[in-house]
Amino acid sequence: MTSSSADTNNNEYHRSDSTSDTPYTSICNDRFEYCYGNATIDQNGLLVTNGNESFFGTEVRGRMEYSTGKHSLHFRIENNPSKILIFIGIISKTAKMGGNLFIPSSVYGWGDYNDYFIVGQRQKVDSDVLFSYTREKDVIELVLDCSKHQLCYKNERLQKKQKLDIDINKCPFPWQLYISLGGQGDQISLLRSTTNTH
Repeated sequence: MTSSSADTNNNEYHRSDSTSDTPYTSICNDRFEYCYGNATIDQNGLLVTNGNESFFGTEVRGRMEYSTGKHSLHFRIENNPSKILIFIGIISKTAKMGGNLFIPSSVYGWGDYNDYFIVGQRQKVDSDVLFSYTREKDVIELVLDCSKHQLCYKNERLQKKQKLDIDINKCPFPWQLYISLGGQGDQISLLRSTTNTH
């Protein structure tokens, strides 16, 4: 399915101390690096835990900036006691931190399979914010294709894939990994991140 189309608050902002046949031949070493809201980043930037129910006011961004090439990131939903969506996607680095997921922005990505956001606008008309497809321990692959201006999502258990076309005028380079959590105790880990070097 195809759909087309930092300033910080020092009190709340803190920093932590496959859908394609294209081979990924080097590690890109992305990590969860920047956090706004009541979440903690642990395990050397590979695990995020949401501290309280925040209705997607908790924002986490990655260390790396993406402007060229093709990059594959794999995540696991470690804990999801709330059953509330865990958003996985991208945002332009030019967007300041501290916004809610449901406020229009440069965000593209998925809260669940078939529940995606385009420029910060949720495309699913259902007001429910609970997972329909994703379960604890599911592995999600996110592929950032900077050359084609595309974002690809795959739930490895379900073998379900989706693709979004990115409007580069609304989500300009460089892109950063963007995670938003809404439920208390929800956890997501970054398993690995690789880059196509060709």
